[in-house]
Amino acid sequence: MKSSLFALFLFFPVTTLHAQQDSASVAHASPFTLVLNDVSTSADDGLHFFSFQAYEGDEEWIYLGGSVGLTTLAMTLDEGMRKMMLRNKGSFAEGIATPGNEVGSVGSITLSGALYLGGLFAGDEWTRVTGRQCIEALAFAGIITQVLKFSLGRSRPYRNDGAFSFHGFSLDDSRMSLPSGHTMVAFSVASVLASRIDNIFASVAIYALAGTTWYHRLYYDRHWLSDVLLSSAIGYGAGKAVVHMGERSSDQSHSSASTSWLLYPMISPNGAGVSLLVRL
Repeated sequence: MKSSLFALFLFFPVTTLHAQQDSASVAHASPFTLVLNDVSTSADDGLHFFSFQAYEGDEEWIYLGGSVGLTTLAMTLDEGMRKMMLRNKGSFAEGIATPGNEVGSVGSITLSGALYLGGLFAGDEWTRVTGRQCIEALAFAGIITQVLKFSLGRSRPYRNDGAFSFHGFSLDDSRMSLPSGHTMVAFSVASVLASRIDNIFASVAIYALAGTTWYHRLYYDRHWLSDVLLSSAIGYGAGKAVVHMGERSSDQSHSSASTSWLLYPMISPNGAGVSLLVRL
């Protein structure tokens, strides 16, 4: 594969470009360089994800169609599910629902950041990459979720407007029900962790914990069944796609950086600047 190098010079002209870094040099790079490399990897993944190129075939389109179909079907069950949840209130049910709020918010987000920073400063590549992929999945799925929330403007159950009340392009939180942000967070991180750990028992435990977020959002009348179904599909799909892109990049090249471009600092006797490496 041919490589082309381009330099972006800042402050001072620089006459010497760094050679392309191989995987060994990246693995032993400074934390600052690793962060820059991870940022470029995430940007590259984002371009592939939002252009439906995370997979080689039509997997994204099939998954999208299936998710939309199941969500539409679930809408016919929304009212019945809400009535059942409202009837079954109690201390036991509340005890199951309580952890779901943390799993679908600060807990998963904090875990993602802790994995990345812990792996970064401990020099543990597996942990750092896992944390980065959790953050990527959260970001990609989060963008989709927020766009849909704003565009669809679905009324939350507690408004008692009915399951088919939509007021598009609304910034009113009570009309931003579809999809569920908490469920998206829980399943984005769960999907990455389950894929990276790749152990059946760990996967069952991880998804069971993420499932408490489903229950929490339904139990407290914040979302419809179809809301949490679509958001879990968004989070799960984003996590799987991010991990797959990482594995595909690793398989394609063992002697070069995993991204199509890499930004890193450079210093020479003639000055200092920033070099941008682009592989074509």
